[in-house]
Amino acid sequence: MDHGGVSIVEPPSYEQLALFVLELTGRLNEATARLDEAAARIAVLEAEVAALRARLGKDSSNSSTPPSVDPPAAKAKRKAVASQRVRSKDRKRGGQPGRRGSGLVPTQDPDDTRQVEAAVECSGCGADLVEHGGDAGAAWAQVWDIQAG
Repeated sequence: MDHGGVSIVEPPSYEQLALFVLELTGRLNEATARLDEAAARIAVLEAEVAALRARLGKDSSNSSTPPSVDPPAAKAKRKAVASQRVRSKDRKRGGQPGRRGSGLVPTQDPDDTRQVEAAVECSGCGADLVEHGGDAGAAWAQVWDIQAG
């Protein structure tokens, strides 16, 4: 029909609309299935990337691998960090409290002084030291400092 130069399009029939809805429903189901497959694949890839990043971040400081197999970046990082062997400024010297020491035992009287006779013969060869120059000038002393109280 022509109404003054304007053409009127006939509306689609019920059967045409039903076929169109069926076609769109099929396409939607296909797109949903592809989206589910893509989401599953993304989850697998994200897990793989996380595992690779964790493996890449391991070195001898945070795993049981020896330092000889560290990558160059880990070796440089280890050198940049201050040595762990440096003693803390807060740490006291000596053994743990209660540990029996093995050093020299101080005498009861710190002012105790004893004279020792000079050696008269060499302890190595047995030569007479007095005959070859007398006192060689060697001496020894054990000194204990005590804290002023």
